Amino acid sequence: MTKLTAIFLAGLIALIPLWASAASENLERIMAAKEIRCGYATWNPILYKDLNSGEIQGISKELMDAVGKKMDVKVTWAEEAAWGSIVEGLLTKRYDMICTTLGALTSRALAVDFSEPVFYLPIWAVSRIDDTRFDKDISGLDDPQYKIGVLEGEGTSIFARLRYPNAQTVAIPQVADVSLLMEDIKTGKSDISFISAETFDAYNKKNPGILKIANSGKPIMIAPVAFGIPKGDYEVKRLMDIAIEELYGDGIVEQIFKKYDPEGKLFLLRNVPYKQ
Repeated sequence: MTKLTAIFLAGLIALIPLWASAASENLERIMAAKEIRCGYATWNPILYKDLNSGEIQGISKELMDAVGKKMDVKVTWAEEAAWGSIVEGLLTKRYDMICTTLGALTSRALAVDFSEPVFYLPIWAVSRIDDTRFDKDISGLDDPQYKIGVLEGEGTSIFARLRYPNAQTVAIPQVADVSLLMEDIKTGKSDISFISAETFDAYNKKNPGILKIANSGKPIMIAPVAFGIPKGDYEVKRLMDIAIEELYGDGIVEQIFKKYDPEGKLFLLRNVPYKQ
């Protein structure tokens, strides 16, 4: 071992207590207060508010309730945020976790850690039913002549700008209903958009014969979806990972998803070893 390497390793070892302190601080607060403060953004049916009562409902709500029971803590939905700013509230410690499951993307992982994936989400390329340009594939989409509709700050907007930087993007605000992306395709404001399976399914049921899935019916990506945890908070991450494994093992995850996706076509659950 060189002298320089030894000095470097000594420096890392000296930092370990600091990392451990930062990582355990959030868990200590949670267990002392017997409460997880949740930051959240709406995404039907993952998390949404009942129009009449204002009560929070959805898949993430039920999953977090189950986690809370296992940890013997109360789950408080402390602050609603827009998708583009939800990480900021986590960084400033206004809440302990992001409790709306969200796409575990590399760009987000620069600022936030994630639990292990809870499920996987197929993302489709959607175009007008009379537009045949993207039927076979979307390999030529990276061209200034094409317009991709995106929801600002949402995962597919990041994907669109990274994968197709030369195409135009037509952004709708974070507070807009995601169905506006499909209305923009319908009216010709955009040519194509990347839409999650459950969002397209809901729109298509209400507006049949207007839009279609392009790219030969193949998803353009399968996104891992997880809970957001403060960067470096390995104690809370470890607990959430164990809780997710336990919820899969006792059938709670499958039970919750069957309520919202009875045919199992919109969300892809993880394989569990004992079922293989």
